[in-house]
Amino acid sequence: MRQIDLHVHSTCSDGTDSPAVLVDKAVDKGLAAFALTDHDTTRGVKEALLACKKANNNGHKLEVIPGVEISTNYDNTEIHVVGLFVNYNDNEFNSFLNKQLSSRDERNKRVCERFQNIGINITYEDMLKTYGDAVITRAHFADRLVAIGAVGDRNEAFDRYLGQGKPCFVPRVKVDPAEAIERIHQAGGIAILAHPVLYHLAKPR
Repeated sequence: MRQIDLHVHSTCSDGTDSPAVLVDKAVDKGLAAFALTDHDTTRGVKEALLACKKANNNGHKLEVIPGVEISTNYDNTEIHVVGLFVNYNDNEFNSFLNKQLSSRDERNKRVCERFQNIGINITYEDMLKTYGDAVITRAHFADRLVAIGAVGDRNEAFDRYLGQGKPCFVPRVKVDPAEAIERIHQAGGIAILAHPVLYHLAKPR
């Protein structure tokens, strides 16, 4: 039985491969399908679909599912909602996603200010120059800390600086899950809770 992967990120957010390269890797692994679910953007979907069409014209059988991952806030917990089969050309949906991106931009500027305040020279301009084609997430800040030798790896970056309650953690304005689900449905998609075990929702609060 061929496998599928319904939660994949590309360099359009915090993944390490371009959408086209992800298609190549999916073909190499013999996947039946994968969903491109970058943070707050569908920008990479068209590239992935074109690469998929080319691969299938060469005899492969792969499906690329247009998707997105939206960060939301529920009871002071960050909850990620994945949308699958969304209409990536839906102007209203993309306008909503652009507002989410603007919220990220403001958060990222404040994160840079906090790094400056504790003597670590990471600027917003530096982040744009290094990762300007991507939706910049905390993972990019972690990678930048590794690159400049401030930490040894991503885990240390989050443990010392970027995790909740750490010196450079800055929360951003997020929609609640109900709005994210509604927006996904309006764009013709299916909403799914991403990595549910991370939220410990079954524990007493």
